[in-house]
Amino acid sequence: MHKRIIALHVLLLILVPVFAFGQTLFQNLGGQRVGTAVFPFLKIETSAYGAGLAGAGVALPRDAASVFYNPTAISHLPKRDLVLFHLDMPADIDYDYFAFSSPFGRISHIGFSYGALHMDPMMETTEYMPFGTGRTFIYRDEFVALTYSLKLSDRFTFGTTAKYAHETIDDLTMGGIFLDFGTLYMTGFRSLRIASSLTNFSAQSRPTGTYSKTILDQDGEAVVADSLEFQSFSPPTTFRLGVGYEILESDQNRLTTTFQLTHPADYAETYAFGFEYLYRNLLSIRYGYILNKDGFGFSIGGGLRIGLPGGIKLRFDYAFTQTEYLTAPQRYSIGFSL
Repeated sequence: MHKRIIALHVLLLILVPVFAFGQTLFQNLGGQRVGTAVFPFLKIETSAYGAGLAGAGVALPRDAASVFYNPTAISHLPKRDLVLFHLDMPADIDYDYFAFSSPFGRISHIGFSYGALHMDPMMETTEYMPFGTGRTFIYRDEFVALTYSLKLSDRFTFGTTAKYAHETIDDLTMGGIFLDFGTLYMTGFRSLRIASSLTNFSAQSRPTGTYSKTILDQDGEAVVADSLEFQSFSPPTTFRLGVGYEILESDQNRLTTTFQLTHPADYAETYAFGFEYLYRNLLSIRYGYILNKDGFGFSIGGGLRIGLPGGIKLRFDYAFTQTEYLTAPQRYSIGFSL
């Protein structure tokens, strides 16, 4: 049985990236793919735990928010789990997110998550009125997702997520359905595990409606010259392959290391590794580093676990990501194991 599971996992590791790269979603634009995908907010990490490890979280099923990297994560959570997350971004933009997971029967789990990237109303400006038209508009990205994960054996887990994402910019809207797929295999050699995922798989999307192209007439008045449809672009599909391993594991101490290869549709491949030290299942310190991603380098983070009456465990997690541009993002989350 285990040989079949190993063969199935290896087959998935081979076929998933081949299938993904063969689609028009992964266009070969030679390194000039930045900005070619819609719904880029779906790539923003919603796990303070994983962000502290430079995003190398595909093989680390730690909480309900880990479904960002791999939908199989929730199958390795023994209890119901709830995570509330917040990210401060430049220009007074905020990202709020929550995720919930629960056992569903003997060998399966279900999860629900929601995220919203939002900001206060912005003053409208045009090329003819650069100081404002007197009206404001809103910008908002959000998604809602349902996850199902199944333990096919004591070593192999498969999971999938279906999500609907929606974007609003003033009176323009765009929506789409996305799918995530993931696997996680416990090799049987101590705690060594191998995991892979394909996230945000979908068809191309474009905003609804048309775009009115305007020009100035002889009197200097703006007139509509043409009405054009918006162009379609690929989704931010991402393939991840990683490993996780506990170098040290005892009642008092645990040292975890992880490595991950990430291949996004709109960027070059990146490589990330991370370490977490957990003391007495109470206090943790994390460090990670990412390679081949312009403007990014190390990440640091930490967490605190507190036991509450009734068997409830309370968690606080924090992550800081070093960047060369704009403001370095800081992520905060609070979690409950119920």
